[in-house]
Amino acid sequence: MPLLRLFGFLVLHVFCFIIATAQPASFQHFSVEQGLPNYSAISLTQDKMGFMWIGTVDGLCRYDGIRFKTYRSNASDTGTLFSNHIIFLFTDSKGIVWVGTSAGLNKYNIVQDRFERISFNNQIASVFCVYEDSKGQIWVGSTNGLYMIPRNGSAFISFQNKTAGNSVRAILEDKNSGIWVGSDKGLTYIE
Repeated sequence: MPLLRLFGFLVLHVFCFIIATAQPASFQHFSVEQGLPNYSAISLTQDKMGFMWIGTVDGLCRYDGIRFKTYRSNASDTGTLFSNHIIFLFTDSKGIVWVGTSAGLNKYNIVQDRFERISFNNQIASVFCVYEDSKGQIWVGSTNGLYMIPRNGSAFISFQNKTAGNSVRAILEDKNSGIWVGSDKGLTYIE
């Protein structure tokens, strides 16, 4: 029994030493004063270059560790965002940043520092989620249903009216390569 007490005493001291020497977390706050276009940070992603992307209700920001660069919609410039209201951000395995807005999907072109507007049958739709499956296909959930962009980047495939509901909010691939789709009217499984 004395050996067990000694062991317990040593474990307790080692644990206390680890806690006492641990560095406290450092918190840094960012808001409009530091360069965000709005106080509401809705979505976040990090690209392969290390930039942080922040989606707000009034534009998209790229943070380089020092300053923010804001991207906004301009109806007369097709190289800008569909909308300033950013809902979802995603970086795929190729390093492409996808931007879901209240009016459609955008794909960032790093070379030109511009955005490609991806239209689904010329319909305006809020994009709630973007997901890349194990085959490199990009799945998009919107208020107009589910879409898939093949790995080769050819034209999208529409799965409109094939899911439980047309307002698709969540997409996930399981370990068997099945796609789960969450919508406003239930769950759909695609084999």
